[in-house]
Amino acid sequence: MRDIARENLATAGPVSFADVVRLNGGVPKRASLDFKVISTDGRKSAVTFQSEPGLTIPGLLWLPEGTPKGAVVLVSEGGKIAAATEFDVPALLAAGYACLAIDARGTGELQGLDIRLMTYLGTAPAFAMAVDALAAVEAMRRYSPKMAVLGAGLGGAQVPLFTALMDPSITYVAGLQGMKSYSEVLDLPEEDKGVNYFAIQPCANSGAPLETLKALVKCPADWNAQGERDPDLVARLAIALAAHK
Repeated sequence: MRDIARENLATAGPVSFADVVRLNGGVPKRASLDFKVISTDGRKSAVTFQSEPGLTIPGLLWLPEGTPKGAVVLVSEGGKIAAATEFDVPALLAAGYACLAIDARGTGELQGLDIRLMTYLGTAPAFAMAVDALAAVEAMRRYSPKMAVLGAGLGGAQVPLFTALMDPSITYVAGLQGMKSYSEVLDLPEEDKGVNYFAIQPCANSGAPLETLKALVKCPADWNAQGERDPDLVARLAIALAAHK
């Protein structure tokens, strides 16, 4: 079956992003943002906002001293707390960026939302998580018009990709420690142990290859794969956001 799946993936063509949206069931109806600051401790605040009607996304917000140079949404497969370490929030703050790490669906406080159910219904978890990141981008525009989205992990790295394609006004995206091809999912363990369900795109052979989707992103972007060296995000952000008009 894996051999058959590889053969089918090899036939995937350069379809449009609109076709990929349809493949994933369309972009869900947006809800009123309802952004709330729950508590504040120093420069860090616990916040919530709505992504889809009835879906509340928790987040951690950090604000730098003075006016932010830009705003950054962080998505980790480990959730908002893991994101603070994965993306070195202290370094981003010191460079003057407002940061919002979120628990996209299936992560952190929202682990109870079984992302396997989305794949059974035909929606890629990373696509649905990008809807949450898109709402986070809306929330962060109050701090700066210069927006970046960073994601990490086999599926988490796809979140900035989908977010940038949903909202071309985003200034910079980076997908770290991700995949070069959907066929890499077929190299995951055969048993239901250690499988990264965030990475799966149902019916990927009917959609666009990852490299095609990455080529469609209009803003400056960085992508790397598992085991590769991560870019200097502070430096890359400075270049991309300085060029923002």
